[in-house]
Amino acid sequence: MLRGTAGAAGAPLLARAQKLLHLVRVRGARRTVRAVVEGYLFAFRRWYIFYRPIPPHPPPPPSSEFECRLATAADIESFAVFEPNRHRREFREWLAGGAFLFAAFANGRPVAFQCFGHSLPTGPPLSRLTLAPGQVWAVDVQTLPEFQRHHVAATLRAYRDCVLAERGYREYVSSVQDDNLPALIYAYGGRQRLVARVELLRWVCVLGFRRMRLETDARARLERYLTEGPRRRLGFRR
Repeated sequence: MLRGTAGAAGAPLLARAQKLLHLVRVRGARRTVRAVVEGYLFAFRRWYIFYRPIPPHPPPPPSSEFECRLATAADIESFAVFEPNRHRREFREWLAGGAFLFAAFANGRPVAFQCFGHSLPTGPPLSRLTLAPGQVWAVDVQTLPEFQRHHVAATLRAYRDCVLAERGYREYVSSVQDDNLPALIYAYGGRQRLVARVELLRWVCVLGFRRMRLETDARARLERYLTEGPRRRLGFRR
């Protein structure tokens, strides 16, 4: 079960510098600078944390058109099709860390991936959370635009559920920032409501002063937001 934890003691300066250089190499300078600013200088952010059970007996994939399997290091060069959203060095980093990199292929070409790992993101605030035994963290999921609405994501999800259930995993944990409405709808499962629990993580950082607050039951809040958010964007009022 995810819970907030007290901040760890400061690491040596050299170790922090090495970690920062590693993030620049893997993520790129722009994303690293943004993460440092939001984690240590100034930020007011909110994340919804989703807990989605892994079905013990997943249904069969909706399509047999795609080849679904766990990707290996030999596949990474072909994952260039996902750039610039995700770089090949990131896929290599995930595999080196023991993550599950599920991929769907069409005629030998990767068209979708879903990555899940055993560790949380580096840097506050998500790094201050914890994973319980049997939980896996959702790192990222993507489908090439030309293959969206072709059941590829659902097909890969069914394969993923089957593999992880056989290995004894019981729950997916993921996070979505509250301003990303399409991702919130997808993570929540649309009308199917696929998640068991929803939490809300608030993070405030002002020049080194940091505060994290975890709301352990945010389902009702999220449902109101999903109902009212599109109306606000379109200019409707009650």
